[in-house]
Amino acid sequence: MATTTLFAWTRTIAPIYPIYEHDANGNRLSTHDYGITRKFNDNTNPVATQRENLNYNRDYYFNQSLSLDATLHKNLTLSANGNFYANFYDVNYFTTPLGGAGKNYGGASTSTNRII
Repeated sequence: MATTTLFAWTRTIAPIYPIYEHDANGNRLSTHDYGITRKFNDNTNPVATQRENLNYNRDYYFNQSLSLDATLHKNLTLSANGNFYANFYDVNYFTTPLGGAGKNYGGASTSTNRII
């Protein structure tokens, strides 16, 4: 079972598991502890995966209206109305293969740019 948020992590595991790995003398190393030998929630470190994972969304909305009235003669008016609407968005997702949910399948990356 892999958790993807710190909230889910705190609800399922005791606070005794370290964030970083330690050497045989108890000194903290610079690598994250994914709990490979843990019996519960192995391969999980939400602090590390939140630093590595990327969830990026950006939306732009464009709505333009145009109205034109032209009097061609005393009793004759030409009217034209138009509207343009577009939604531009960029989505980038990256799940790290180092640990957590992405380790089982080697990580994942998705990038989408669309105009609707």
